[in-house]
Amino acid sequence: MASRLYRTTRPLYLAVEQVLWQLQVPLVGSPTLAALIVLSVTGLILLTARPTQTRVARRLPGRAHDALNRGLRTMPWSTRFLMRLLCDFAKQLGRDGYLVLDEVIVEKAFAKRLPWAAKVYSFKEKRTLYGRVIVVLVWCSCDGHWRIPVGFRLWRPARSCRAARYQTKLELAVPLVEAVVLARLPVH
Repeated sequence: MASRLYRTTRPLYLAVEQVLWQLQVPLVGSPTLAALIVLSVTGLILLTARPTQTRVARRLPGRAHDALNRGLRTMPWSTRFLMRLLCDFAKQLGRDGYLVLDEVIVEKAFAKRLPWAAKVYSFKEKRTLYGRVIVVLVWCSCDGHWRIPVGFRLWRPARSCRAARYQTKLELAVPLVEAVVLARLPVH
């Protein structure tokens, strides 16, 4: 698949492929699924703004955007398993790090009936947006070379669930931090 890529993006693709081989990701699924995962991760690294599957397919013409969407939808692993793999990778680096807890707003301006979306204030945009909120825990190496997401949860607005099941963003973060502590991730 690397032969279809542009000359400028091929080294990044090969570097991502090498790291995923170290994590033994390609051994779990089919070779096609492994190539789709490598392309998706390469696209996330390459496109810092709006990394949609369509834009990834334009910049990395190894596969069509439909194949990337299908690959992510039919992935045989849970997100918790993937986060555990990323924690293991961070431990293999053998570096001290620190944790960053953040919320990410995925704007869904025209999806007024989406149950997991709400009106939230975006400090980046300096206005109120309608969208989904993702609470993300990121492990960062102290030398500044690595930023690895090690956990995330979708925040659900109070209007879309029973009062007993509602959790604040900080309440969602507690199990994420507990999982990192249990995984013995090197945190300074």
